[in-house]
Amino acid sequence: MEDHLRHGGLQGLIGLGADTFLCRLDAIGPTRSKGIDRMRDGAPWRLFVVRTEAGAVAYENTCPHQGAPLDWAPDTFLDITRRFIQCSLHGARFRIEDGLCFRGPCLGQRLRPVAVRLSDGEVHLAEAPPLPCRPSLIDR
Repeated sequence: MEDHLRHGGLQGLIGLGADTFLCRLDAIGPTRSKGIDRMRDGAPWRLFVVRTEAGAVAYENTCPHQGAPLDWAPDTFLDITRRFIQCSLHGARFRIEDGLCFRGPCLGQRLRPVAVRLSDGEVHLAEAPPLPCRPSLIDR
């Protein structure tokens, strides 16, 4: 059984437990990303999962710049190279591994991570504290 914890947290997820099913990993197609809509505290909660070599990471589907959705087409969150997450509104680019913006109007800000785990080819919410922010060099 495959079981990997990824960064994020479950703060405020009323009715969504740590084992809530999000999607099958093999359902994440050629774009390598998939939008997921759930309810949280009685309101819509939009997130997305990105398939990586190590498994998957997930973030809330909201740009830190103006709160716009990131996907520029259904299940399309990555740039044309599939190496970075790209905002649909202003083209900001974020690193997949930690959600850090390295280009665009929200430079230095991060996407809000969602903790996920993989189990038998399925992506589930996982209960894990957010990873601490670590300083890093930004390539410009």
